[in-house]
Amino acid sequence: MQINYWFRKSTKNPELGNLQAVIKIDGVESKPFSTGIDCEKRNWNHDRKCFEGKGSAQKEKALHNFEQRMRMILTTLEAENPNEFIHPSKMIELHRNDKASRKKTQDVFTMPDAIRFYNTLRQELNEAGQLDDETLENDLKYGKNVLKFLKETNRMSKAAVDFNLSVMDELYFMRSS
Repeated sequence: MQINYWFRKSTKNPELGNLQAVIKIDGVESKPFSTGIDCEKRNWNHDRKCFEGKGSAQKEKALHNFEQRMRMILTTLEAENPNEFIHPSKMIELHRNDKASRKKTQDVFTMPDAIRFYNTLRQELNEAGQLDDETLENDLKYGKNVLKFLKETNRMSKAAVDFNLSVMDELYFMRSS
C-alpha cells in the first residue's frame, strides 16, 4: 500500500485547505479523499511530503495516526478476506463509516433514565425475594417525587451527573415547604 498526499486549497481562501490522499494498492488507485487534516498551504512541504512551521508536530502526529489507521484497516480486511485483492475504495469506505459512527452524539443519560433503571433493578430484587414489598413501594414513591420535582423545575432532560448537592437541597426544601 502506498499513500500519496497533496494540499487542496479552500474555495474561500487559497492559503488554507486540507490534505488530500490517494491510496494505491498493486497499481490500483482510490479516488482522492480528505485526510481530515486542515492546514495552511505554506505549512505543507509537497516535495518532502511533510508539515513544516507552526503546529507541524501536531499535524505530523495526525498524519502518522492517519497512516497507521489505513494500515490497520488494510490488515483487518486482509485477515477477513484472505487471498482476495483489497480495493483501495473499500478501505476508504470503512474509514468513512467508522468516522461517521464515532461522530454520532451520545445520548445523555438523564435523571429519569437513572430512576427507571434503579426501579427496574429494585423490582428484580423484589421478585427474587431479596427486597420486601414495603421497601419497593417506598423506592417507587421517592422516584415519583423526584420525577415530579424534575418536571416542575424543567430538569427532565438534564444529565444525571448534573444532579448534585445543590439540586438535592432544592428538592429537599421544595418537599418540606
